[in-house]
Amino acid sequence: MRNRSLLLCFFLLLACVAWAQNPTPPPTFTVKGVLLDSLTNETGLYATIRIANKSLPEKPVKMATTDGNGKFQERFLAYPGRYIITLTAIGKLPVVREFELDAEKTVVDLGTLRAAESATELQDAEVVF
Repeated sequence: MRNRSLLLCFFLLLACVAWAQNPTPPPTFTVKGVLLDSLTNETGLYATIRIANKSLPEKPVKMATTDGNGKFQERFLAYPGRYIITLTAIGKLPVVREFELDAEKTVVDLGTLRAAESATELQDAEVVF
């Protein structure tokens, strides 16, 4: 009987230690805005959104797309700090903005972002039949 009580106490202690080791999950933040064409102010760009920590820009914490009106409102789990959002659309230059997340302000409104035309031109092409 004594061995069972000792074993039960051991497992309860082990469970308490394991529970104490779990860090608190990161808070949920929201980043929102709208992407427009820089010349015509038209919407409907369907851009790809990539949000990454500034110290690790190659590893996004969230990826999504804008809606048909160029609007986005993305919720994601992250720790406070500096982040970079990159919006890319076909035929447009990438739009890159830096923003900061802090525990007291969980919603970041980037407002209106404008995408400029890409000046890349194709070389001459020859069509052979």
